[in-house]
Amino acid sequence: MGSLSGRYGQPHDLSRAFRFQAQHPDWSIRSVNGGSTFVATQDLDHSAHVIAMHSLTKLLDRLESLVSSHG
Repeated sequence: MGSLSGRYGQPHDLSRAFRFQAQHPDWSIRSVNGGSTFVATQDLDHSAHVIAMHSLTKLLDRLESLVSSHG
């Protein structure tokens, strides 16, 4: 996982992100722009999913919704 520490990540969100990635190793989560944006990427065989949000909480909500809807 990329850098998720710093003033922009709440401890609960950081542990939630680490748990998500442990359960879904095909996803990578990192912070960019000094922690003002969070990006998740999923590398697939011939494509990739990229999701970016300004809130780690909202990004994790979106990722969890996405993986639960795809079984």
